[in-house]
Amino acid sequence: MGTLIEMKNQRFLMNSNLKNIMPKLVSIELLKPLLIKNKLTLCDISEWSIHQGGSEVIKQFCNDEILGLSEEQIERSLNKFYEYGNVSSASCLLVLESFFNKRGNEYDIKRGIVLGFGAGYYLGALLYKWE
Repeated sequence: MGTLIEMKNQRFLMNSNLKNIMPKLVSIELLKPLLIKNKLTLCDISEWSIHQGGSEVIKQFCNDEILGLSEEQIERSLNKFYEYGNVSSASCLLVLESFFNKRGNEYDIKRGIVLGFGAGYYLGALLYKWE
């Protein structure tokens, strides 16, 4: 996979196939192990703040072989992508902020995941719980 990104003429170039690889890589190498380590299932996560690498990247997380999320679970990430565009991995924090703004004074016990990843093959996730 290392051939999918390169520097050429002082430009960072990404192969168009990278968008098809990252969601699966993130799922297998990061999210599923994180859930197992914390004895959680996908059903235990009610808030998803996913990096907006593009609408097609976000939508792949709905595929059963990736994560099988619902359209509702990716809706905030898509909305922030349409509002701001791809602002790199920090975009997942814009989605997280929308959960803070919605929450108000209601603190029912819910878990969420903030998920950032990028073409440089970095992956990061934060698991949180409201109390």
